[in-house]
Amino acid sequence: MSALPLCGSNGCIEMLSSSFAQDFLANLIATIIGVSLGVPTGLWLASRVESRTEQKRQQAVSQDRATRLRKLLTLIDNELSTNLEHVRYCRDQSLDLVTAVYLGSRLTDELWSAISDAGELQLIEDLELMAAVSRAYSAIRELRFIGEKYFTAGDLIRMSGSLELSDFFSGYSSGLLSKSQESLQEALGAIRVATQAI
Repeated sequence: MSALPLCGSNGCIEMLSSSFAQDFLANLIATIIGVSLGVPTGLWLASRVESRTEQKRQQAVSQDRATRLRKLLTLIDNELSTNLEHVRYCRDQSLDLVTAVYLGSRLTDELWSAISDAGELQLIEDLELMAAVSRAYSAIRELRFIGEKYFTAGDLIRMSGSLELSDFFSGYSSGLLSKSQESLQEALGAIRVATQAI
């Protein structure tokens, strides 16, 4: 093959000399191999890095959620434990005006209201746990309501001297206290199992 001269300001260079052609072909083949291996490898590495980053982000979100759930369950546990102590105290007393005032003023459900309003209940995904806690707070609200009604009715009972009304409140409240104690114990047991599972 004859060489074609390429003339420029520096003189003439033979284009297709054997060393130029060999160098050109070697560089072209190396470039093609480099691109064909490098681009897929680079894309694969980029997807691996992105996948790892996403896994770490999801793990951080899961850990944050678990921490928030643990704190939430601990707060609910504390409030329900305090309420259980008050219910046990009231069960040991005869239901009178003092106990009714105690029921109305000592039992609390403010945390439940706050977490409901703030949308934090979505952290509790276990429906059985949610049902147990809901029943416990429902029992607390009912006891508070009965305590307030008994307190209001106390004036009526004292004025009328009606023992039937007093007996009705005592009987109803006694059964409700037992039911509430069971609901609170069930909820606390479910909370403690859920907290250990986190």
